[in-house]
Amino acid sequence: MLEIANRERDRVRMFATVNPNYPDHALREIERCTNRGAIGVKLLASRRADDPLLDPIAELAGKHRLPVLHHVWQQRTREWPSQEISDGVDLANLAARHTGTTFILAHIGGGGDYMHTFRAVADVPNIYPDLSGSGVDRGMLDAAVAALGPRRLLWGCDLTMCTGLAKLRALDTIGLRPPEIEDIRWRNAMRIFPANSFERCVAAQ
Repeated sequence: MLEIANRERDRVRMFATVNPNYPDHALREIERCTNRGAIGVKLLASRRADDPLLDPIAELAGKHRLPVLHHVWQQRTREWPSQEISDGVDLANLAARHTGTTFILAHIGGGGDYMHTFRAVADVPNIYPDLSGSGVDRGMLDAAVAALGPRRLLWGCDLTMCTGLAKLRALDTIGLRPPEIEDIRWRNAMRIFPANSFERCVAAQ
């Protein structure tokens, strides 16, 4: 990914992906990747989001102003190998311990009770849910905006690119003002990622 991001600098950015079960390696990897242009940290969902093992990672990410992406399963009840169940409550606990770090909650359309998630993170301002995931329920985006406001939401497409496109277009139809649509589509990302992460976007304004 580092090689791709370097080669395709006009189009591609990357996260450092780390496993919290190996905290020493995770910290070294964050430093290595940040020095080579990484703009965020993606945590493998191999520990519950509020586990203390995540604290050093969250602290270092905050130091470098790197947002931390963590998958949230939204009240999922079944454990999977190497994927401990984490929901909005767990991520909110971690974010409350690290108020200087930004967290990306992935993904409200990833399955489960997103209304539960909205309630869990509404009062934790350093959590930014992304809109991606394979679910495209009618009312999902409206509920997200009502619960969190347009400055707390990030557009994303995840693996299912078509659903990301559907949500991108749906933002035009749910009653948002043009500046609010721009917040969700790109401005919020500009705010939470390190400075100069998206030089091309800035130059286009």
